[in-house]
Order: sequence, then structure tokens, then C-alpha cells
Amino acid sequence: SLWWDSLALLIRQSTSNLLMDDDSLASSVSATKPIILSKTTTTTNSTLELLTIADGSNLISFPKDDKRLLRAPPDSALSPHHGLHKATLIQKKTVVPEIPGNVCPVITFTFRLDGHPDLVASDHVDIHLGQTIKLYLEDRTSDGKLQNWTLKSYSPTDVSRPGEIEFTIKLYPDGQNAKLLQALQVGIDHVYLAGPWKVKERLPASHAYLIAFGIGITDIYQVAKSLVLANDDDGSIPTTLVYANRYRQDVVYRKELDEMMNNNKNMFQVKYVYSRETETLSSNEFLGRLDSAQALQRVLGLEEPQRDNISSSSNSNDEATTTTSPPIRLLVIGSKPMMKHTWKCLEELGYSREEYELLQVVD
Repeated sequence: SLWWDSLALLIRQSTSNLLMDDDSLASSVSATKPIILSKTTTTTNSTLELLTIADGSNLISFPKDDKRLLRAPPDSALSPHHGLHKATLIQKKTVVPEIPGNVCPVITFTFRLDGHPDLVASDHVDIHLGQTIKLYLEDRTSDGKLQNWTLKSYSPTDVSRPGEIEFTIKLYPDGQNAKLLQALQVGIDHVYLAGPWKVKERLPASHAYLIAFGIGITDIYQVAKSLVLANDDDGSIPTTLVYANRYRQDVVYRKELDEMMNNNKNMFQVKYVYSRETETLSSNEFLGRLDSAQALQRVLGLEEPQRDNISSSSNSNDEATTTTSPPIRLLVIGSKPMMKHTWKCLEELGYSREEYELLQVVD
């Protein structure tokens, strides 16, 4: 209809400077048919305009909200500037089994990057900087009709294999994404991917304190490895990781974390905190919640920030020169409410997020 034609023209004009043109987009997926603007799909979480390329294998969909579409770097192969990439599930592996009523399952999902068998995701996504990928999931009725879309950001846990990408995800019983992910069938079902969505840089640090809540460890573990096992010019950075869970059985990467600590005793410490256990089994286990400045100070061993860590000397012209050692840095990964509250507690100890966060978004 004329209305749809006008809307299609408006969308193309409004994104012409930020999105590749129709011909480039079509050729990027070997499409031979023109882009068709479909009707609006009204969903629970968002409203999508579907720009469809009918090439027989991939459906490329763009969110209507251009903030979701245009924040990703345009040079990334997984960027939504090149469309949402279809990824078929090829493996599911249980990492933490479910204990009904206590422990939620943690599952590793491995997806094939359909149409990109040689693409190595690590060339475009730096998991050591906590970069995330958005997963778009289709919620269909029993007869296959699309009734909803959900989308959520996750940090990949393995991006090293050509044509594949891996996510380790905790499936909460009341989570809509969890239900859809749990229902995915290997070799049959797919998701859509786009990202990374934020470019980050790691600031210099004299010591890194990492705090992981629950499945936030999937992000933190990769960061910890890059700090402790660094083989670049920056060298290793002493690192303390505090990993908080409800139960001991919730812990992910226990073997890997303990091995890294035992092999790097002077560089890496890991401390486990349980909110619902009744006893500790080792000297690096703690009971309670990290919900106050006092609790964080006790477990982390933080002291007040050193504001005067500048030493002075004189040169031949008697001018003062200064050298500044980098401060400690902190990183908190968990749910947004947990992160917000933890940084509030850290600020009570003198550590503001703006000044002390290890990974900061590049403008």
C-alpha cells in the first residue's frame, strides 16, 4: 500500500548515512530478491519492523528502535549494520545441573554462524573486555506463528572456533529468555545475533579487584584470565576475584579458578561467598551477603584510596617532575540492581565507579 511504501522510504532515508545501502546489504547475504518491508509485529517487549531478504536460508531482521540498531560499531562483522545473523544451535551442554528449589541450571549453548563458516568471532568480539552480543529469540505458538520477540545481551564464553560462538547462560525458572533457550532443539532451532554493542578499554591498574555475582562469572572469568595470564607488553596484574553465590553448587568454573590460583599464587586470589550455606570448607570461603560497604571491605581487604601516590624529584632545572602509579581498579558484574548497589557501597569506601572502574566504555 502507499502507506507502507512511504514508511519504507522514510526508514531508508533516516538511516542512509549509518546503514549500508540495499544493494550492499543484499549482496552481503547473497540475496537475489529485493528487500521487502513487512507489516509491523507488535510484541510484548518491542515493536519490530522486519526487513526481509528472501534468499532461502536467512531471515535478516532489524529492530524498529534505531538505538538498538545503530549503537554497534559499523566495522564489526557481527554488527547489525550487516543485519541480524542467523545462528543455529549445534550443541547444548549442562555445566551446573538443576537442583529444584535451590540451584538453577547453567547450560552452554554453541551456535553455528550460518553463512559464515570461516568467520572467527574473536576477530570482532573481545570477551576479555566484557563485550556483549545481543541474542534475539523468536517466541512462536504451537502452530509456528510468531507471537513475540525477546532480546537480551550476553557475553560469549568462547569465540575461538571458526563459524561458531558459545554462550554459557543461567536459566532462571521465571525468565522468558530462559524458557525459549531451554526449548531450543539442537540442529533445528536458531537465534539471531548482533554486536558487540559497546567498545570498552581496560584502564591501567596496580591491582584489580573483580566481583562476580552468580552467572556474572562468565564475564569476569575471561577478564581475570587476561589480567593474570597476560603475555603482552603490559604484563600480568595482581588480581583478587570475589565470587558470590547462594549455594556452593551454584559455582561455575570452580576447577578452572582454583587451578589458576594454585598456578599463580602471587598474582591471583579467588574468594567464594555463599549467602545460604551454613559452613565453610576452605580458608577462601566466606558466608553472608555482599550487601554493605563493611562486608565488601572485609572480604576484599580494601583500604581507603591513596590520593597522594605521587612522588616528586628535581631535574637539572630544579623543576618538579611527578610520576603516578596506577590506582587499584574494580569491576562488578551481575544483575543491574546488584551492580548499582555494589558500586554505591564501594563509593562509601571512597571508590567511585567513574574513577575506579577497570573497564570503561569508549565514547
